[in-house]
Amino acid sequence: MGYDLHITRKKNWDGFDDEHGPEIALKEWLAVVEADRELRLDGFCEVQTADGGVLRHTAPGIAVWTRWSQHGQAGEAAGGIAWFAFSGGNIVVKNPDRQIRRKMWRIARALEAKVQGDEGEFYDRFGNPVADAAETLGYWRARRRDLVFRFIWGNCVGGDNPPQVFARFPVVDCIYKTSPSGTPQVTGRRMLNIVVPKSSATPQQRAALEAARQRAKTLGIDLVITVE
Repeated sequence: MGYDLHITRKKNWDGFDDEHGPEIALKEWLAVVEADRELRLDGFCEVQTADGGVLRHTAPGIAVWTRWSQHGQAGEAAGGIAWFAFSGGNIVVKNPDRQIRRKMWRIARALEAKVQGDEGEFYDRFGNPVADAAETLGYWRARRRDLVFRFIWGNCVGGDNPPQVFARFPVVDCIYKTSPSGTPQVTGRRMLNIVVPKSSATPQQRAALEAARQRAKTLGIDLVITVE
């Protein structure tokens, strides 16, 4: 099945919160594809099945991002092809890595839209998850958040940053000079607050968070995990 990200204008990509919310028109999407030299309109996508067959889907709004670094190689995104599909007034990409998420953000800006995951989180210009769509617009807070992620998890070239096991967790704010509750810190250490939905807190994800906490500690950053 995989995990989808959506370029959408709706309050929530699935329309649950605003059934008749604003949609991206097919002609708008086609105009973006035509104007972007990195996008190629194919009108179809293909994936190879486990038995060696080929599953083909045809639709007028399916495009390919040809400048993706993994383009043409074996990869998670449909065998090395980053498909962008128009569906239900949104643009949908399956299992995008951080590089594709950054491209999605740039396209979203051109369409006056936002990038949202299946579980409702949003993504900023660096491909990192945030809880509030408004947080995806500012540069400096997003840049600061990205630098902290790189310090804690490392710079995964061509992959997920943070790692895939953590990628769906919304991040609230970035570095606090005080605690999230507003209480001044005696040590003055920096804090990174991360919100973990209860439904997503698997043992594997908790282990990844604990490893990140230890890494942050060596950098003088207190990683605060809030389960909601």
